[in-house]
Amino acid sequence: MHLKIIDECSWLHRKISFVYQIGVYGLVILILAFPFLVIFSDSNLPSSMFLLYTISYGILLSGIEIINIIIQEKWGRNTKSLILKHFSNCPDNEHHSIIIAHKTDLDGEGNFPISDYYDGVDVLINYFISNKPPIPFKVTEITIKEEAIDLICDPHAQFLWVFGHGQRNKLALQDNFLCYKEITTPLNKKFVGQYHCNSPWGTSLADITHALESDVTIFPRYPIFTRYAIKRKLTELKGKKII
Repeated sequence: MHLKIIDECSWLHRKISFVYQIGVYGLVILILAFPFLVIFSDSNLPSSMFLLYTISYGILLSGIEIINIIIQEKWGRNTKSLILKHFSNCPDNEHHSIIIAHKTDLDGEGNFPISDYYDGVDVLINYFISNKPPIPFKVTEITIKEEAIDLICDPHAQFLWVFGHGQRNKLALQDNFLCYKEITTPLNKKFVGQYHCNSPWGTSLADITHALESDVTIFPRYPIFTRYAIKRKLTELKGKKII
């Protein structure tokens, strides 16, 4: 079934993309489990050694994940702290718009999940404020489609850095998804980065805005790789004298 014949704003298109994303995560898990599968395939291995290898490998993976969670929590807290201090340094002029899209409600203490702040907003803020002179930017947290569309269509926001959850052609919000094709305003942006999960098919925000430069993958995003991608893109944009 060719996805171009399916309305890319439809439920079916979203579910097909979701199955693809789950498949990618499944492949990663299979790769991580490969050493265990090799051990399991050795029929001559004593059961005691098999148990030892299994426990050791499980401890190793668990340890890596625990360290990863601790590091990501630190990134998240640092990001929230930076946003409180430096959420904007631009009046009404050309700037980098950092959009954090939340798809879940606030908790009982009025906070969004800390996982919404892992992916590198702090990298951008630190880069922009440390530049000489500082680079104009604005951080906005949104929950509904109208807010997303207003920010995207802002003529002063020539650089869009979009964080959250989604697919190549959709952004997840509390009131369902924003399908980027719903944006009908003619737009021309200098840069669009979709730092949410993506997929191989669909019309991206970079396509809609005719962005001169973009960072849109065909794969799900994961914090440590997303942060690296942002640092690489900043270097690239600086080298091209776009920022």
